[in-house]
Amino acid sequence: MNFVERFIYDVVKSNPNLKNQIKRMYQSAYDLIPSQSCVSEFEITARDGAFFGFHDKIPFSADDTKLLAMQYGEMPLRMPLDSDQLGIGYYDGVNFDEYHEVTKTNPWNWHQGCQLQWCGLSNNRIIFNDFIDGRNVSRVVNINSKETELVAEQSIATVSPDGSVAIGYSFERVNTCMPGYGYSHGTCAGIADDAPSDDGLYCVDLTNGLSKLILTLAEVVALSPVSTMQGARHYFSHAIISPDGKRVMFLHRWIYEDVTKRWSRMLTCNLDGTGLYIFPTSGMVSHMAWRDADHILAYSRDINERDGYVLFKDQEPEQWSRVGDNAYNSDGHPSFAHHGHWIVTDTYPDRSRRSYVTLYDTVRKQRHNLAYLKHWKQFATPSPERHWACDLHPRWNRAGTMVCFDSVYTEKRALCTIDVSELLQLSE
Repeated sequence: MNFVERFIYDVVKSNPNLKNQIKRMYQSAYDLIPSQSCVSEFEITARDGAFFGFHDKIPFSADDTKLLAMQYGEMPLRMPLDSDQLGIGYYDGVNFDEYHEVTKTNPWNWHQGCQLQWCGLSNNRIIFNDFIDGRNVSRVVNINSKETELVAEQSIATVSPDGSVAIGYSFERVNTCMPGYGYSHGTCAGIADDAPSDDGLYCVDLTNGLSKLILTLAEVVALSPVSTMQGARHYFSHAIISPDGKRVMFLHRWIYEDVTKRWSRMLTCNLDGTGLYIFPTSGMVSHMAWRDADHILAYSRDINERDGYVLFKDQEPEQWSRVGDNAYNSDGHPSFAHHGHWIVTDTYPDRSRRSYVTLYDTVRKQRHNLAYLKHWKQFATPSPERHWACDLHPRWNRAGTMVCFDSVYTEKRALCTIDVSELLQLSE
């Protein structure tokens, strides 16, 4: 955003409907100006018809030889129906050019898919959410045999690094509060209540599939409540287990009257729900990443009411600092590589409907643009209930030499990769 755009954003950011109306009109005016669909100095491999989903998971296997993917086939651009099946599989071979389908699932969305991920540091076991016998569950499958090894009794959002446990929450509830991030399949406990005491954060044992409610929405709402929570509807989302497998961060969100009036705060707790901690994010936090076992980077509002990337220390309210103010002035989806030296993140579509994939060198405080990509108008979200936009959601491979992201610059949703090893070597 330039200075004028930033000023207008700051004025209207508390009114989401007005902000989105202005954004749509502004972009529509610039649609009259031709622009390139892809600007990059790097070779981009795009796999049309496939995507991965969110930025908070590594789609690459432990040995970096396989790339997880979901395929949507010939499905038209609309919100998924209960009957729409998503193909689940992986790419391997030279430049990940060979696709192997493993199985299919029904509950999914365009932004996070079915929470597909590797089950720990495995090269052959995957986990994802499914709908079986009228219930939203999660399923562990061996990609070699294509056999189901475990059906767990809850949907999951994040798996511990060793693959022993997972954390989940009600995706049915998310579907009513934040369309585009939940599932329309099934129902759940307390779904009609604003802050139920029988629903919340679950810990799932991936050795036997059993789950335990570790933290309820009612408990969290009662902890340091603020005025905007009065009469609001509450839910959890965006959980990520720490790199050492000891704590989980997640968002507590609440809406009032409609889904566009949303507030958020970021919390962490132990995997049994104890040690709950609320970060000082002043009512707004969107996308997060663990840097290490003690630090979290989040695009949030700091105590001075300034939006930006903030690095927090877990359970230390005075320990926070801003990151990348010289390079970023808008939201993105970050993750770390090389022990926190490098951040990969993105931007939302600008006035010409193009988004950046970028690297940020935290040592030299330098931004490197990897690609500038068109987000075609037909993929723009027309309403909160029809949220099918394609955010780039960049992710690292295990070695930190390749970046994977979703894009529609080819005019189809595609799973893309860029080899960044040469850039990182030149920057050493």
